[in-house]
Amino acid sequence: MVFNILSKKAFITPANISVSDFYLNSSIILKNLLIINSVLMRIFSSSFLLAGLIAFLILPAKVSADSIVSFGKLHFHSQFEKKAFMQLKSDSVPDYFYLFLAADKSITENDYKNYSDKLNLVLAPFNKKSFLKLKAKKKVSKVFKQVQDQLMDKYVETALFSELFKNGEYQCVTSSMLFSDIFDKLGIPYQINFVPNHVYLTAYPETAKVIVQTTSPEKGVVVYDKVFKNKYVQYLRKNKLIGKNDFETQSVDELFARYYLKNDTADLKQLAAMQYTNMAILNLQNSEVDESFDNMLKAYYLNPDSKNKFMLTLTLGMKMDNTDVSDSLYAPYFVMLYKLTQSNLNGESIISIFQNISEKQLKNKGDVSLYEKSYNLITSGISDSALRNKISYYYNWEMGIWFFNQQQSDKAKPYLEKALLLQPDNLKVQSLIVKLFALQAQAFNNDTKKFIVLYDSSIVLFNRHKSLQKNNKYVNLLYKMELRLAGNYYYRGKPNEGLPYLNKFEEMVAQTQIPLSFSTKQIVERAYSSIAVYYYKRNLVLKARSAVKQGLKYYPDSFNLQERLKALN
Repeated sequence: MVFNILSKKAFITPANISVSDFYLNSSIILKNLLIINSVLMRIFSSSFLLAGLIAFLILPAKVSADSIVSFGKLHFHSQFEKKAFMQLKSDSVPDYFYLFLAADKSITENDYKNYSDKLNLVLAPFNKKSFLKLKAKKKVSKVFKQVQDQLMDKYVETALFSELFKNGEYQCVTSSMLFSDIFDKLGIPYQINFVPNHVYLTAYPETAKVIVQTTSPEKGVVVYDKVFKNKYVQYLRKNKLIGKNDFETQSVDELFARYYLKNDTADLKQLAAMQYTNMAILNLQNSEVDESFDNMLKAYYLNPDSKNKFMLTLTLGMKMDNTDVSDSLYAPYFVMLYKLTQSNLNGESIISIFQNISEKQLKNKGDVSLYEKSYNLITSGISDSALRNKISYYYNWEMGIWFFNQQQSDKAKPYLEKALLLQPDNLKVQSLIVKLFALQAQAFNNDTKKFIVLYDSSIVLFNRHKSLQKNNKYVNLLYKMELRLAGNYYYRGKPNEGLPYLNKFEEMVAQTQIPLSFSTKQIVERAYSSIAVYYYKRNLVLKARSAVKQGLKYYPDSFNLQERLKALN
């Protein structure tokens, strides 16, 4: 098992130490460290950049699992197991015997009843008054011998709790589960003790302190070398988990013993979690990534401590590596990864992951709905507002350019405007907005109603974004739209409708002080020529001449306007 069943001689040295060795130092894993190391190397070099995973090794002992692993995220292998976990959600007292058995996918309600009956038969002799009168040590001794004789036949590192009743196979986690249930039934107070690489019970912890363990931690030896200890202690100091004074006044060995080799007490839920963690480790050894991930979800749900957080991050990384980015499950995994890593996974890595999602789900697959769902899920799960804004920018930019390329300009506009709000000085966004409005203006050139609607929306955008007020191309686009509307109305004999747009053009030039582009000057030439022609046809020569002169003010080098002025003189 992960935390207590060690190989006879397991030496952790600089040659074979890996990130996982902080927790994966059982004989199960140590039998083939090369396999684990190769898996880790693949994970750390994978597309989602699990940089700095070492930083998850020492975290607060208890954190809330609800925001990371809720009941709805668990994948149950049987209805029996689902029922066991549902009991934890209810107000009733959980049946931990039921929960301990649930890890075995073959267990049924009949098995539960049969194993309960079998255990009750074993405990029958202890229901007598004579037993109740015994002293604490004698009580525990009798119970231990009876249970060992009747139920415990062979120590097997990988045994599940159910196998105690199937074939008598056990290990220290499952035997601790058994005796905790027995002590509860017999009213014997006890304490569950977690130590590095081992778990055991203490009966009557406040008085007699009777140790109950079916395996000894000394049967296996783990030797932590100086490099390992130094790195661990340096990490503690770097992350301010130990104070400067302790770091400077205590030796590495003292600090390592104090923080790494410390003993913790646990509850029944944590004990149940340990069985799932062990199963996840076995799954990893057998390259069963899906099963390992599912078991770690349950382990973390039951006990969200630092070790399970690390293991869940590890298995989630492998799960993501095996999941196509275009899959609908990828974004939920990404959110879970973010919540597990938080500040330890840098923003650039997260942005890189999201850009990969954009590439696969939107650009390659063209699934706008999936991409939108992924974005909403990701941004709702990220607490860092600056990081959320960066992701929002990339999302809106990608959606804007997607609809633009699909020739759906009206759908592209709101996304591009949101992208501009998030990054006002982004010239790439500004340029695409200019291009979008220019193409629409060209398309609506012969449809005055649509052209006016387009102009009005472009003015709204202009007034809303200071960056566009300084953008030469965008301002020139507005110049052109105003000149075209003015020229067209005068050409059609509607000066009252054209004059407001002419005034808007002249006011905007004065207001922005942005010079006219050559293409804008060409439209100046056409617009003011149309106005002059309108007045000339009505024998209003002075107004015609005034219009030409005004046009020359904006385009002094216009040959056509110069010739018209000569003719009018």
